[in-house]
Amino acid sequence: MGHPTITWKRKTCSGEKYVTTMGRTTNPIPDLKFSNDMLLVDKYEQTVVARLLIVGRPTREFLEFMVTRERVDFAEHVPYRVSWLDK
Repeated sequence: MGHPTITWKRKTCSGEKYVTTMGRTTNPIPDLKFSNDMLLVDKYEQTVVARLLIVGRPTREFLEFMVTRERVDFAEHVPYRVSWLDK
């Protein structure tokens, strides 16, 4: 983890706790892959926005969906506020 604290969903936590939380969230899809489809940077607002393509085959219930063992594909748009762009 590159930074000691992460603000996620408007809550600040340690990088370690964030990684643990994400691990629990993604455990039902052991072959989960993220790829960056688009990345926009606004240096003046210190914001990065990414369109992530996410692919995997759930082996357990995931986001309240029943397991079919079929591949799932979805996209997520995520904004990141970064404070080190000017440094």
